[in-house]
Amino acid sequence: MKIIGITGGIGTGKTKALNFFKSKNIPCYESDRRAKDLLNSEAELIKIIKSIFGEDIYNESGIDRKALASIVFNDEESLQTLNDTVHPFVKSDFNKFIKKQKSEIIFYESAIIFEHAMQEYFNKIILLISPFKDRIKRLIKRDGFSLDEIKKRISNQFDDKDKIPLSDYIINNKFWKDTVLELEKTYLKIKNLD
Repeated sequence: MKIIGITGGIGTGKTKALNFFKSKNIPCYESDRRAKDLLNSEAELIKIIKSIFGEDIYNESGIDRKALASIVFNDEESLQTLNDTVHPFVKSDFNKFIKKQKSEIIFYESAIIFEHAMQEYFNKIILLISPFKDRIKRLIKRDGFSLDEIKKRISNQFDDKDKIPLSDYIINNKFWKDTVLELEKTYLKIKNLD
């Protein structure tokens, strides 16, 4: 079984790339989405998060993501604490996911593979990069973030220049039709790996 990491900064198109592989019926693990699910379903994690960020970080519908974001994206130490707390639960969840799969290839998507020094878990890593202006446009359209919020989130991730030497495949997602061709080529290379 080949485990392939897909990473890239916020707004580079990781989810869209993952959907490309999903369309080929390849098992894909979305770490960010699963982390959000676990924050609302895993009793032990909920207890730890409440002890760190206070009982009122949860409301009747689950974790108050806006309140949590306003804390962690304005304080580097809080963000690190959150990531360090959630990461072991995501890792355990991913191991369960792997055990259920029969596929020769599995994709794991996360914005912070390198930030967590996780690269040794993967046979290969695909890095999506994208012009800064395009990332800003996508994030304003997708999430309604302000420019200040976007800059704060980007500043909490490694720069592309630090990620490129650590990655096996670099795909510049400027024009989606070109990105699809690159994803297709990359997929063929991964399929042919020994």
